[in-house]
Amino acid sequence: MKNTGSANISSSKTQKIFHNMWVEDYRNINIEIPAGSLIYLYGSVGMWKTTLSQILLGRFTWKQWVFTSPTYTYYNSYWDNIYHFDLYRLQNYEEFLMIGWEDILLNRSTWYILVEWPELIEKYISADISLYIEVWDSHDTRNLRVEFTPQYLS
Repeated sequence: MKNTGSANISSSKTQKIFHNMWVEDYRNINIEIPAGSLIYLYGSVGMWKTTLSQILLGRFTWKQWVFTSPTYTYYNSYWDNIYHFDLYRLQNYEEFLMIGWEDILLNRSTWYILVEWPELIEKYISADISLYIEVWDSHDTRNLRVEFTPQYLS
């Protein structure tokens, strides 16, 4: 059954929460993300992380196309300043280091970097913005919590 209302929002200085969202509502999310941001995207399997990633990548690139998930390639890059990581298949932080991705995450200035499944690296490299997707009141709706780190707010 389709939601007849729209997602409602609650916010504070450090976070915004979008309640009762359908997948179509992702296109209307209003989050300002400046260049140079490292964004972590959390949620279990089936939480529409890839869909949200595709929408955000479309905003960063101003392109309307299908951005493929980097699940098997570990990351995709676009225009030398946009990176989309999927760390689901990595086993540990040492494996992450051996691939050489730490340099990309630590040497960003005007880049957008989106990381799905960031649990592996979060204690070593902190995000500017963290997005948490959780089931709302049914299997078909979600909450999206957006947290901004103190350095992002200063």
